[in-house]
Amino acid sequence: MLFKYSSDLTTICDRYMHLTNYSINRLSSHFTENEDANACQGHKWTLRSLWTYMEKERNIDVKKLWKSLEDLVVKTVISGESPMSKMCRSNLSNRYNAYELFGIDVLFDEYLKPWILEVNISPSLHSSSPLDLAVKGPLVRDIMNMVGYHIPNKMSYTTHNILLKTLGVKSPLCYDKRLYTLNLSAKEKEKQEYYTNVESRVEYIDSILDDLLPDDIRHLILYEDELTQSGSFQKVFPTTSTFKYHQYFEGSRYYNMLFDAWECKYNNNRKDGIAVLEKLCKLKNHLEVPDIDVEQSKVTYSIIKI
Repeated sequence: MLFKYSSDLTTICDRYMHLTNYSINRLSSHFTENEDANACQGHKWTLRSLWTYMEKERNIDVKKLWKSLEDLVVKTVISGESPMSKMCRSNLSNRYNAYELFGIDVLFDEYLKPWILEVNISPSLHSSSPLDLAVKGPLVRDIMNMVGYHIPNKMSYTTHNILLKTLGVKSPLCYDKRLYTLNLSAKEKEKQEYYTNVESRVEYIDSILDDLLPDDIRHLILYEDELTQSGSFQKVFPTTSTFKYHQYFEGSRYYNMLFDAWECKYNNNRKDGIAVLEKLCKLKNHLEVPDIDVEQSKVTYSIIKI
């Protein structure tokens, strides 16, 4: 049975009332299926349908609601950023395979304040209905595009050239591990150490971009590439206003500063920023990688993409 929610302690054992899991609620005799991604009916709606209902039927400021969700999500990820970074440093030799999808379940109280219910690692992407397919299909596509899988560097020279000609492109398509290395040169280490010790935003917001080193360029290239392939995802960190969250990290994060400065300078004119990177890439600056022990040069990759 599916009952109206109650805070009465005598109902605490009613899992249909107190758990939001679809896998449980769908077993109720009162559960109503919804196969239309645009409909406000049944017991399972898309987020877009929910926003439409709230805005038109309940006169709720959806933009304000979304902002509160953004804030909640950013703070939630930051709360786990330190152990995640430590695990990455311990287990990864490069950033190419460092991706994860988190599913964040949220409850709104009577004042429409959002509360974290749970965070799922690798949430289910199984599609058992047209509604699921309409939501999860584009989700998987956008994830794959953002991750940016490369063609394995195992094909013959002739095959590679034929593929380039077929696609109408001139640049190599195969995976180049130099783009994802964690190795840092002595100059890069010196720059990062300097900026992680600055005491105010004013001290880095302009100067950190004055001399872009190879490691900086590689991070910015991958960042801009992901933005072009983000699809329906919305970037909530970094933005021109997310520097306020830097205080919540355990210690200063060099890449947070780098991306903060980049966003402030090129948020409204991304083409100019991309032109800067293209110029440096033509000089092959981004492929300058020091030949040193990887284990001695692992760093925190603390930019959060949600």
